[in-house]
Amino acid sequence: MFHSHHSKSYRTPLFAAFPFLSAVLLVAVPARANDYAPSDREAAVISVAQSWLKDIDADQFQKSWNDASTFFQQLRSAEAWNSQMKKIRDATGKNTLRKQTKIEFKNDPTRSDGTVIKGEFAYIHYDSTFEDGDRTELVVLRRESDGAWKCSGYAVNELPPPPPKEVAVSVDTLRAYVGKYRLKDGWEFAITLEGAQLYSQGAGQQKFPLFAESETKFFLKGVDARFEFVRDANGKVTTAILHQGGDWPGERE
Repeated sequence: MFHSHHSKSYRTPLFAAFPFLSAVLLVAVPARANDYAPSDREAAVISVAQSWLKDIDADQFQKSWNDASTFFQQLRSAEAWNSQMKKIRDATGKNTLRKQTKIEFKNDPTRSDGTVIKGEFAYIHYDSTFEDGDRTELVVLRRESDGAWKCSGYAVNELPPPPPKEVAVSVDTLRAYVGKYRLKDGWEFAITLEGAQLYSQGAGQQKFPLFAESETKFFLKGVDARFEFVRDANGKVTTAILHQGGDWPGERE
């Protein structure tokens, strides 16, 4: 929960099919390394992504599967892929507008369970409009051993709600929330304080700063997750409720 790779997943993605990405399609659209100077790396991945999205927009799902890598074809049958993409199209309608907002490159990314995925990856984020409204899209590309960039991920999500208004909370109040909390399934997270900044950190994950919307409720920026702290009748903080795809009370240890 509140994993960094969920930073664009404001609810469960419409399509999720791979263990380290929100959703993955490995597509053999060639853009070889010797076709581009190193400074043109962004242009290379953007070109591949645009060509692939053009096929998706045209409902050429079978073509996209036919062009996919052997690895992806082994992971997911053509029938399953077509079925899943048709469900996305039924939910969103046609794409009418797409604006690229960010591109990132990462080497050997790490999954939330600590597994390292070898390779060079590119993440292209879009603000998009479909017939059902505004959403975000994510296209992930991987550089193959022959130098070709291939699309290796796709996710469609709703746009996040606007963040709550941030309010000031005293350090004494923040200090009362510091501690370790455990959910019923055993998953743990820690609340720490550095100066006047409160942080949350799930087991094996990075730290995320928490921002107050009230004295007891906090939100994360870039991740659709909130925390609410609960006191007992004596005023002692006993529980931190994580609101992320549900309500997850963590008892203080």
